[in-house]
Amino acid sequence: IETIYDSLTTLWTRKHFEIEAAKLLKHNPNNKFMFLECDIRQFRYIYQNYGEDASDAMIFYFSRRLNKLAMKYTFTFCLKFLLSEMQWQFLSMN
Repeated sequence: IETIYDSLTTLWTRKHFEIEAAKLLKHNPNNKFMFLECDIRQFRYIYQNYGEDASDAMIFYFSRRLNKLAMKYTFTFCLKFLLSEMQWQFLSMN
């Protein structure tokens, strides 16, 4: 059974992300996408000096911030696209 969500961050696992990204790219070959991968350098230092609970809290916080940013920019992009599409339809009707 494949794990879809990470138990700590509740985000997709890397494997599930790669599967979904491949589907998205395959079905939308002419669209542009941006994929973001993050690596917290020297994270072992945080774990060793502050412990598992603190490092888990940091990863959870970081994942929430990234998710909020992704949602914000996805919404902004979709809204701009929708408005430009509506303007185009309006102009083509006149």
